[in-house]
Amino acid sequence: MEIIGLLWLAFSIWGLFNVWTSGAGTGSKLIWTVVMLVFNVLGVIAWYFFGPKSAAA
Repeated sequence: MEIIGLLWLAFSIWGLFNVWTSGAGTGSKLIWTVVMLVFNVLGVIAWYFFGPKSAAA
């Protein structure tokens, strides 16, 4: 069970890092951060699919 917790933590940190290093505005970053904290893994998955895309992609 500890492995699942560590994976969840790593996934959440990765998602939050991507939010705060994105080119989105501060308000959007704040909203996405709240969504990720409230909905945990589903918030990170939502960010991956619906968050702003980088120009390099």
